[in-house]
Amino acid sequence: MGCHSEPNREPGYRYHHGRRVETIALEIAQFENLLKCVNVKALRAASLLHDLGKCLPNANGQDHALKGANETRRRLQNQIDQETLNIITEAIAQHNKRRSDLYPSRHEETLIQDADLIDHFGLMEVWLHFYQIAKQNGTIKDAVALPYQEHLQSWHDYAQGSLNYPTSQSMLHARMARSRDFFTLFAQEQRGRIE
Repeated sequence: MGCHSEPNREPGYRYHHGRRVETIALEIAQFENLLKCVNVKALRAASLLHDLGKCLPNANGQDHALKGANETRRRLQNQIDQETLNIITEAIAQHNKRRSDLYPSRHEETLIQDADLIDHFGLMEVWLHFYQIAKQNGTIKDAVALPYQEHLQSWHDYAQGSLNYPTSQSMLHARMARSRDFFTLFAQEQRGRIE
């Protein structure tokens, strides 16, 4: 599934991101002993389809999560049972929202929220950063510049306060450590060439 709205992503990124989110969500569910409490079929489908809205034409700035949920409902309404469809579409609609006491979330929703966020960190974060720099004809100096390092810290702070499960926190911290270590070592190795 190619997305025309994301020029700084390689072809197939959304599909592979969906597969990784599926894997991470199932892993969190397993470690949190939730596999018996969740609709695994719905969790898998919502993981794969959660960013469908990013692959659709922009409609008046509509939230991609709601757009994707509506499109999923339209496409699957005669394909699966109504209860499973409701779980899938609600998980898609809520995947980019964060903790809210006003809205009681199902585990399928919070697992996808966490998995989606976690997938953007660690070595995947490194790949996304360098891919974007290269697409913009950037240099190694651009890749290790202070503004990016400040953005990285802000992004990390946001993520740490946005997760729902202890397992998610552990996974995020491990990934953050990997990306921080990489960027620290990369900047040190490059200093002789860029300063």
